[in-house]
Amino acid sequence: MHAMVSDTTELAHWANPSSPPGEPPHAATRARVRDSQRSRVYRAETPQPPGHRYRELAQCQAFAEHVVGSLWWTLHHPRHGLEALPRFRPGYGARQAFFHVDDDGPAITLPRRYRTASVILHELTHWTQWDEPIAPHGPEFCRAYLDATTEFLGAAHGERLAQAFVEHRVRVAPTPSRS
Repeated sequence: MHAMVSDTTELAHWANPSSPPGEPPHAATRARVRDSQRSRVYRAETPQPPGHRYRELAQCQAFAEHVVGSLWWTLHHPRHGLEALPRFRPGYGARQAFFHVDDDGPAITLPRRYRTASVILHELTHWTQWDEPIAPHGPEFCRAYLDATTEFLGAAHGERLAQAFVEHRVRVAPTPSRS
């Protein structure tokens, strides 16, 4: 299984009433949002090419800095810049990659087998939406992830992921209009 995020870990933080004062305003709502298409998203991703594989966590960090420092990212995610980039953790003993927020701020845990460009984009997309009252793998997440995949891994990779989303009946929000 190609599970890429631990929603239990994410939701546990959002639902934690003893969270630090910086807890997002929608934290309690987010904990109640059902992540109904999580398994379909994972099934759609599993056969996809992973993009570049990274051996070292520093290489993952460098790729994330390249993505988040780009003009495209700044236009699409202006609230999530390099100054707030999640820390990358090695994930010793972790069975999957996941984004979470702890006392030290946002972090992405990447066990060795998940140190790929596509997993990093998936987790960076979670970072952009962690404080929104939406499902962690809902249509809005899928739109943002698909757009980032197309931008940073190429049109062919994005088209394959879009087709897999269709095949697995993953709902994707419409492309936002830029006026």
